[in-house]
Amino acid sequence: MKTNDLFPAGLFLLLLLAACEPEADIISPQAANVNFYDATEMLAAQAADAGAGAYELRFPILINTQDKDSASVFPTFIYSKSGEGSGQAPSGAGSVPHMEEKVAYYLRLAAGKNRFIFYCDPLPFISKTAERELPPQSNTLFYLADSLRDDNITDYTVVTADERLESENREKVNFRFVHLSPDAGKITLRFKKRDGGYATAAPDVSASFPGYTGYFAVDTAGLVNNRNRLPFDVLDESGGVLLSSALHAGVGGNYHIVLRGFIETRQLKYPYMRQSDGNILYKNITIKQNVRTAIRRVF
Repeated sequence: MKTNDLFPAGLFLLLLLAACEPEADIISPQAANVNFYDATEMLAAQAADAGAGAYELRFPILINTQDKDSASVFPTFIYSKSGEGSGQAPSGAGSVPHMEEKVAYYLRLAAGKNRFIFYCDPLPFISKTAERELPPQSNTLFYLADSLRDDNITDYTVVTADERLESENREKVNFRFVHLSPDAGKITLRFKKRDGGYATAAPDVSASFPGYTGYFAVDTAGLVNNRNRLPFDVLDESGGVLLSSALHAGVGGNYHIVLRGFIETRQLKYPYMRQSDGNILYKNITIKQNVRTAIRRVF
């Protein structure tokens, strides 16, 4: 594959766009926006299990370069030894404090073909590469998701979702379901009615791992609505309620309902060292059952 030249340093000073409607005069016809979201349990768990002396683990996304020495200027997931860290990159530092909605922030790139290397700083041999054609005036969200292997070695996959720079429906709440739970099977979302049961006007939304649905525009009339929070149930393949959550949403916004985590506790092993002879050493790790949803406003 062809390696593109590194973007000029000025790229990294470009505006981070919050997931709200941008003004027309600041959108270049050749600009494309990207956001990176870590929906894995693997990265945080490995950081928490890091050996003595490791203060933090860094997972930069190298853009159009293989030069790891320039990693500090790229969007980066950073995890402390406690496993705490940034869930998205750019992180939106300097955004409005105490904002209830969890919004996606964007880095502006040149439209066209771009090459992304998800580079694990201490474990470069588990890095992954993705090439994407970014349309002008578009938002593209990159999700890192856990992936199960037969040999129980931790792994991850990269899922991308393309967005438009406009509301899907200005009169309704717009959402798509992003399924990133590797052991959950086919999942269905159903919104709750005020008088009990599930809404028929709001669609049943189903997806399998790893993937996402198209957009659904929901009329909130008749739904349970607690201060713009719309409760819904997440149903497994048998129709049982896996968990309950709520979509905190405003009319006209575009939202992602992200299912992440594992429905069962997993005994896995992760690569932590490559020896001089090429052999890879592994450590055992336990990732507890922690399936949950994340609500993100993407426009």
